[in-house]
Amino acid sequence: KTAVQTYVPSDKNGILKSVQGDNFERLPTYHASIMLREIGDEVVRASSLMSFAAFVWLIGDAEDVKRDAMRAIDEFKVEVETAEDA
Repeated sequence: KTAVQTYVPSDKNGILKSVQGDNFERLPTYHASIMLREIGDEVVRASSLMSFAAFVWLIGDAEDVKRDAMRAIDEFKVEVETAEDA
C-alpha cells in the first residue's frame, strides 16, 4: 500500500465565501483530512506550505492513491470575495 499527503491549493486570493469538493471522504483511498481555512478567512493563491487550503491523507494501491490525489486537487473549488468585489 501507498500513503500520500496531498496538498490542496486555493487558486484565488480573497475572503473565502464558499468551497466545493471539500468532501474528501468521497475518495475511495481517503484516510483523513484537515481544512486550513474556513468561510470568512482570507485565502491566498498557494505558494508555501501553510498557504494551502487543505491537506488530505490517502492510503491504498499506488494507482488508486494517485487518481484520488488528482481528484482532490482538481475538484476543489473556492469562491472568494476580492478587494474589487467589495
